Amino acid sequence: MFLFQETYYATPGLQELVDTRVRSLHENHSLSPDFLATDWMKSTGDETTYLAFRLWTKSEASYNPAQREWMAEYNRTRPADIFTRPPDIEYFDQVRQSGRSGGAGFLVYANLLIGGHSPAMTLEDELHTELSRSDGFIEYRLYESLGRSNHFFRAEFWRSRADAVGFWRNEGRREYIGRVREQSGRGLPDHRHYEVLHQLGDASSQ
Repeated sequence: MFLFQETYYATPGLQELVDTRVRSLHENHSLSPDFLATDWMKSTGDETTYLAFRLWTKSEASYNPAQREWMAEYNRTRPADIFTRPPDIEYFDQVRQSGRSGGAGFLVYANLLIGGHSPAMTLEDELHTELSRSDGFIEYRLYESLGRSNHFFRAEFWRSRADAVGFWRNEGRREYIGRVREQSGRGLPDHRHYEVLHQLGDASSQ
């Protein structure tokens, strides 16, 4: 399962246009036989940063003629000033998923610089168990970078921001974070927060 991740930097005043265009792009992608899921998010840290997940069965997705024609028009009609800088693109392999896709309102995104068999990965297994038991938690995904060694990221999809904040501010999480700091050797994970705007498909599909 191949993840195409794209971060967009919208020009102020054109955020609604970016949102509308990407939603329509994801609807178009959903018609491909290689499509699994898309997620579309907006950063809570500023008003112009957006994040897109596009999950496929393989790295080279196939499209029918109508889809290709639609995407050509999509690219042709893109305003030259719609972004303040080119989007950042990264590629990942999905290594774990649990829960159900869709219906989330909030994403906690955590960059993890850990080896696949390190003690810190054992702690990640522990966290996965705790997340699955938490009220308001919807879906867990773990991805491994296809371009950077020992680089993973965790996607926590929650019903709401309040549910996510309640989990991470629990006293038990402080103890957990302390153990991560001791064992990771590379510092604490970098956490980012996003509002989930639109979701399609099922990331658990095989």
